[in-house]
Amino acid sequence: MDLETVEDVILFIERLKILPKRIPQIKTSIRNKKIDAEIFFAIQDATAMIAALGVSNLHISWGTVYYRLMRSHESIQKDRAQSSGAAERAAEALKNMDSPDARHSLYALQCKLYNDYFNLVMPCLETVSDAEVPPKLGADVVNATLLETLHNIHLNARKEESRLG
Repeated sequence: MDLETVEDVILFIERLKILPKRIPQIKTSIRNKKIDAEIFFAIQDATAMIAALGVSNLHISWGTVYYRLMRSHESIQKDRAQSSGAAERAAEALKNMDSPDARHSLYALQCKLYNDYFNLVMPCLETVSDAEVPPKLGADVVNATLLETLHNIHLNARKEESRLG
């Protein structure tokens, strides 16, 4: 049950069935003060709850009970509102986000990057004998070989970023 109107708040109080002899007085107070969900959920503490319920000779512990029940209900109501349709919104967002062309293009560029790097590094790691010294690999060679692929990855990522907003 979601609370919105004055009558929703009254129905909530009735369904709690706490202090049934006081419910008519509480209903009258809620109607007279026009306490809808917005006002009800804005109540700050047990004392304010007792004042809102219009029962002045009620012990503070009853105000605490009503206050805690109201806060719990508010939390559940907010959670329900937030989660309502979440799966559909997530599926729609994923559908809008996915770009098969971008995915395939980036995959191909990543494979090229890995292959180029592998072909650069492997000869430097292979040794056939102690007499054979593998070639040294310098940063300038790595940069020259990988720079264009890294630049293309960056351009594709920027393009997707601007498409997604």
